[in-house]
Amino acid sequence: MESGELRQRDSGMTRAWQQPSESASRSLAGPELCVAWAEAPVPTLELAAPPAFVLRSGALDLSASGEALRLSGEGALRLAARARVTFRRPLPVALPGPFVAVLPFSGGAGLGTSWQGFTAPTAVAPELMMFRDGARWFAVSFAPAAAGLQRAEASLEAALARMASRAPLAEAPALAAAPQDDPTARPRWVALVERALLSIARGDLQKVVLARALDVGLSAPPSPQQLCAALARRFPTCRTFWLQGQGAAFAGASPETLAVVEHGRVRCDALAGTAAPGGPLLGLDKELREHRAVVDDLRASLAPLADSIDAAQVPKVLSLANVDHLHTEVSARLRPGADIADVAEALHPTSAVAGTPRPAALRFIAEHEGLDRGLYAGLVGLVGPGRSELHVALRSAVLRGASARLFVGAGIVAGSDPLAEWEETQLKAQALLGALGAGR
Repeated sequence: MESGELRQRDSGMTRAWQQPSESASRSLAGPELCVAWAEAPVPTLELAAPPAFVLRSGALDLSASGEALRLSGEGALRLAARARVTFRRPLPVALPGPFVAVLPFSGGAGLGTSWQGFTAPTAVAPELMMFRDGARWFAVSFAPAAAGLQRAEASLEAALARMASRAPLAEAPALAAAPQDDPTARPRWVALVERALLSIARGDLQKVVLARALDVGLSAPPSPQQLCAALARRFPTCRTFWLQGQGAAFAGASPETLAVVEHGRVRCDALAGTAAPGGPLLGLDKELREHRAVVDDLRASLAPLADSIDAAQVPKVLSLANVDHLHTEVSARLRPGADIADVAEALHPTSAVAGTPRPAALRFIAEHEGLDRGLYAGLVGLVGPGRSELHVALRSAVLRGASARLFVGAGIVAGSDPLAEWEETQLKAQALLGALGAGR
């Protein structure tokens, strides 16, 4: 496995150490962070600096900025899960993360040309985090153990002072978006799906998830607050996220959680099978077969890590604003010593975003799809010694100035119709197109 790098801020300078390999990191304790906190005087996610990460996930609203500690490379997730946090006084609620974790779709060579300004896999402890827990709002500052609690407390005090004196953000003008016409897109998609169906007919694959990109022109660069609020309004049950890179951002509204790990248990979403809203989804054989394959794959992948696995026999319908999905929650009690890094290693990428058998599906995607997936269908979330949650980065886009590249996909199984799968991706694209102002 490749080694990575651990970076620590110290007195305004960045110091770097060689990070142990994945195999070596299994036997090591994670880094130590010092934490200072205060209840926020006003309910806001606005920070003293532009946010590097925003997440809205169920009851959690969170915004983070700056960088106190960076873990990179294949062992980053495991070290983040084993981090130790030191408080001068205990936080009265559970601390989210605190590491912002990002993993690519696959571990190939680089993320691709569409992803300049991003690196993965990484796990970053921010300098400052604002989050809501129920009706209470908290500001939290982090510092490496070498810098001490005094550094975290000073950073928190300075950040709160800057936030108190900062004028409210002006309301951004409404966005407008214009998808760029590409007359070759649909024929290329049809040819790709037909090639996949031939591989399925030969027995090389049972299912493969194919993706495509749509390029969109915007009236202005969206702000994190503007786009995340628009996505949260349209898709309140999804996990809305914004990840800031260098000169670009990655944002989306994902309906799928790869895993939540807390108190020795793991919960996963099996999400596969799609139809237009209100359609007879539970009666469509092709969609039910696609969904069952994902549930079975999740169970088989979790089996080496878990003592018991629970999943409903019949899926439910998850209704979003633009599509319906088949959904089954899979939960398990993890064996002692297993953590979010083990779960991610076993599950990612799931058959819901790759296919089955996974090795054959990944080979087909790499050889024929012709798309730099990068962080699309990768993982974003929060990792730490308490509660960790990783979400599959679906219904997402790379934002670069006044342009966006949207990513959507569809699962191909025996009986799939290329044009029907095209229409499914068009439906899925509405998640971001509407939030970006298409049609205005």
